[in-house]
Amino acid sequence: MKNSNRQLVCVAAGVGFALGVWAQAAPVPAVAVPDTAVVVPTNPPVATKVPVKAKKRTTPPLLNGSSTNTIGGMTITSERMEFDYKEFVIAFDEKVHVVDPQYVMTSDRMLVFLEGTNQIKRIWSIGHVVITQDDRRATCGRAVYERATGQVVMTEEPVVTRGGDRFTGSELVVWMHDQRVVGKDVHVTISPESLKNQDVKP
Repeated sequence: MKNSNRQLVCVAAGVGFALGVWAQAAPVPAVAVPDTAVVVPTNPPVATKVPVKAKKRTTPPLLNGSSTNTIGGMTITSERMEFDYKEFVIAFDEKVHVVDPQYVMTSDRMLVFLEGTNQIKRIWSIGHVVITQDDRRATCGRAVYERATGQVVMTEEPVVTRGGDRFTGSELVVWMHDQRVVGKDVHVTISPESLKNQDVKP
C-alpha cells in the first residue's frame, strides 16, 4: 500500500513539473489590433473659457433738487449733487455757485476732490466758469483750482480783467492770494488809469 502511495505522489509530481514546463514554453497568443484603432492626440485641445461679462460699475444717482453744502469753509450750491465714496469726489451739476472767504465762483459743473476729513484738495470747474475777487474777474471754459497753493489754471478762452486792464491767452494762471497773472500766448491791455496809479521811480 505504501508503495502505491509513493507511486501516485511521484506521478503527480511529474505531471505538475510537465505542466509547469509547458506553461513557460507555450507562446502567448498575439492580440489582434483592429484597423480602426483610436489615435490619442499628442496635444489635446484646451477647453475654451467662456468669457464672463464684467459687471457694470454703478454709481449713486444724482440727487435732484437744490443742494447747499459747506465743505472746508466753502459753501457750494447746485441743482444736483453726487458723492463718490470710493474716489472721495463730489460732483455738482447745474447752476453751481461757490462762496469762499476769498472769492466767488460759478460754473455749469464742478468736481471737488477731498482729502482727510472734509478738506478740499482740488476743484475742477467746467463750463461758463466765472471767478470774482474784489475788483478782479476771470472767465473761461475750464478751471483747475489747487487749494494748497491758491493757484487757478484757466483754459478754453480765458480772460482776466481788473479795472480797465485785460489779459487774454491760450492759458492763464492766477493766484487767489495775490494779484499775479501769468500765461501762454498772453495779450495784455493796460488802461491809462492803471498807469497813472503806479508810482514811477527814476
